[in-house]
Order: sequence, then C-alpha cells, then structure tokens
Amino acid sequence: ARQLAAEYIAAFLTVSSDSCAAVEGFIVRDNPDFASDEFDFYKILRYIDTDRSSEYITFASGVLGIGEWKEIIPDYRGVSGSGRVFHEKTIDGSLPDRVTGTVSLSAFENDDVLSEWTVSSSATSLSAQNDFKGYRNMLFAEYGALTPDSLCALTHTFQYKRDLSFAPYLSFNIYTDNLPPSVRSVNLTVTVITDGAVIEFTGPLRVGEWHYAICDLSDMSAAKSVKSLTFRLSAPDADLSGVRLVIGEIFASSLRYDNRFLETKFREERDKYLAAGRAPMNRLIVWILIGIIVTATVIEVINISHRVKRGEGEKKKRKKHDLFRAD
Repeated sequence: ARQLAAEYIAAFLTVSSDSCAAVEGFIVRDNPDFASDEFDFYKILRYIDTDRSSEYITFASGVLGIGEWKEIIPDYRGVSGSGRVFHEKTIDGSLPDRVTGTVSLSAFENDDVLSEWTVSSSATSLSAQNDFKGYRNMLFAEYGALTPDSLCALTHTFQYKRDLSFAPYLSFNIYTDNLPPSVRSVNLTVTVITDGAVIEFTGPLRVGEWHYAICDLSDMSAAKSVKSLTFRLSAPDADLSGVRLVIGEIFASSLRYDNRFLETKFREERDKYLAAGRAPMNRLIVWILIGIIVTATVIEVINISHRVKRGEGEKKKRKKHDLFRAD
C-alpha cells in the first residue's frame, strides 16, 4: 500500500508541475491494495491538495528512492492547491433563530437534476423521487457491495461557483437505511470545496431515522466561491454494503436577507453564468455569418466574371458572323 501511495503522490505532483499546466485532473482506479490496516490511503486523498499535504507526502520520496522531487520532476513547484486551507467543523442540528430568508440550491423534483450529481463507483443507482416517508423531492443513492477502501459518496458539482456569503447556512434532511440491525449509526461527512479552502463537516446519523443537518459557513470568507458539496458515509467497524442514502432539498439560509433578495441574487448569478456561456457561442455565430457572407460574395464575383467573359465571347462570335454575312 505504501508503494502504491507513493506512486500516486508522484503522479499527482507530476500533473501539478508547470509542464502539465493544461491537465485539469486524472483518474485513480479502485485498487484493493489501497486498503491496509497499517496505512490510511484515504488521508492522502483527503489532504494532498491542502495546507496539510506535507504531513502525508514526505514519506513518498524515500519509498521511491529519491532525495528530492526535482530528480524525477524537473519543473516541480510543489502541490497544486497547497494554499487551500483545511477546516474541520461539526454538523449542527438547528438553524439560528434569526434566519430571515432561505433559497433552494438543489431540488429533486425529477431525474433532470441528476446530471449535476456524481456517485462513487460502488453505487448501483441514483434517482429522484417526489414522495418518501412524508417528504417530497428526495435524492436516492443506493450502494452495492463495499470493500474496505470503497467510498460511499455522493457529490454535487455546481455549474458555476456559488457565492454563499449572503446565505451561509446549508440545510437538508438526510436518511439512511438498508443496513443490518447491528448497524445502528453511521458517520456523515459533508465536504465543501471552494477556491481557497476545504471545509469538512462531520456528525453521526442514526440508521432508519430522519436527520435535519446544518452546515454553518458563516465564519468562512471562502463561502464566496463554493464549487462542490460531497456527502460521504462511513462506519469504521461495520460493512455498509447495500446502504441507501436519501437526501432532501438543499437550502441556503441567511440572517440578513429575505427570500426575495436571495432568489434575485441567485438568479442574477445564474443569468451571468449563462450569458458568459452564450458570449463565445454568439461570437462563433457572428464569424460563421461573416464566413457565409464572404463566401457568397466571392461566388457572386466569380459568377459575374464568368458572365462578363461569356458576354464578350458572344459579341466576338456575332461580329465574326456579321462579317461573313457581309461577304
């Protein structure tokens, strides 16, 4: 496991180097050798692009038999994203009393929303349902057999960075079931990824019971650029194979602004994103139209030229014909 982890670190550092600046990411396939009672590979995945990376990657150079990374990565410049700060927080159970407004970030009225979500490879299905145990608009993720190194995870990647500084309290209902009676509770981790930070919220979930969870970002300046949310279940001493994870509509609440202001604010963010996406397309359409006009003009000029030449040829023929008639 240590050798594989060292090779993964080397690969990560390589794609973080200047020569691979165009690379946005790479895929790590599941490997049973990652699981080890003596080595926690998940912590490397968890911290490698944060300010705590040095705690978890220094061993790798020794395993690979090198003195420093520049020996195998000439333009090594450190870990990409190492300036990102890692924060650990606890999931709360209730919103502050002073909440003045709430806006929906993700609703599950139909399967159309599923394109914004990805599940770990151990998931067997992902679906949206309108009614479940008295709750509406729920997202269902079901998982099959899980190995010790499998992640029971679900990620929502926003189409554009969300500014949650106006509404920094994330809330949702969550439920788990389909586990043996001996498994009474699991751990929930909600990871919020932003430009400058990784904020990890943790808390227990009792199996077969609804929980109302709150993630408080009010003291985080990073709330201005939220990129994704990841929900992960774990249980150190239990097999979660077959577990079902149910998440309700996700809301963002504010202590300063009312519903109308928040809806307007988030609609403006969406419209700005859509307009930015349309701009390149509009420029492309303009260039296509210009190309069509230029092409049509060239063709017309060629046609005129041919007509002129044909007309001159006919005049010569008529002149020659008239000359013979005169004789």
